[in-house]
This record gives sequence, structure tokens and C-alpha cells, in this order.
Amino acid sequence: MRTAPSDVHLLKQYLCRHWIRSQIDYHRRAARRQGAWETRLYLVTSIIFGITLIAAVLHMLGTGQDADRDSTWGLLLIVLSIGMPTLGAAVHGIRTQAQFRQHCQRYRRMAQLLADLETTLQEARTLERIREVAIETERVMREETSAWFGVMRFHDIELIS
Repeated sequence: MRTAPSDVHLLKQYLCRHWIRSQIDYHRRAARRQGAWETRLYLVTSIIFGITLIAAVLHMLGTGQDADRDSTWGLLLIVLSIGMPTLGAAVHGIRTQAQFRQHCQRYRRMAQLLADLETTLQEARTLERIREVAIETERVMREETSAWFGVMRFHDIELIS
């Protein structure tokens, strides 16, 4: 069976648009989402650290203290100095446990691998070459899925009971 150049072109177009491109878009969106969470939680942790530092320094300098007792402002500084590190540790724990940065990097890497394969597919001139690139693309996708399941399988959710 002979394939016309137009058939090869249509097949490449179809595979790129409906298979590889949709996967690239998914991985890029997922990378942005994971990266946004990483950035937000990093920012929250930094703000909490800053509040803790300011509160501790102000308390150390005696701000809000009258002769024998603390004023409301002084008590607030004590509460912030003690409570904010706990909150910061909790936010950092969530950030670490969720592995937003690692997932973001993984999604970006996969999107780039697929983009490279898409370019290779677009350069294919024969049906055999399209088949080779499609097999390689499927292999890359399967390996990523398998690796993801391998990582997540041991990533248990702990519930306090």
C-alpha cells in the first residue's frame, strides 16, 4: 500500500494536534499550577518568618512593656513570637509533603520531552519514521506514568486518629 505525501502530512498533523500537543498542554498547565502553589507557600513561609523576626526583636527591645507588666501590645508580641514559628512550620510541612517543586520540575521536563518529540514527528517524511516517533512518544509517556505511580505509591497520606 502506497501512502501519498498528503497522507503522511495529515497523519503527522493529527498525531501532533490531538495526541502530543494535548499532552504538552496538560503538562505545562500542571507545571504552572504546581509552581504557583510552591511560590505561594514559599511566600507565606517567608512572611511568617518576617513577622516572627520583627515580633521577637520588638519584644527583645522591650516594646509594649510597662514597669512590671506587659501591655496588650507586649502580650501580642509574645504570642506572635511563639505562635508564628508553629504556623510557619506547618505551612513548610505542607509545602514539603506536597512536593510542589518536584512535581513542577517533573511536569516541565515531560512537556519539554514531548515538545522535542513533536518537532521530530513534524520533521518525519515517511510513514515508517512516523511510526518510530510514535513508538518513542508512547514509551516516554509510559515511563513517566510508571515513574509517577512508583513515587506516589509510597507517598502515603497520614491521618491523625
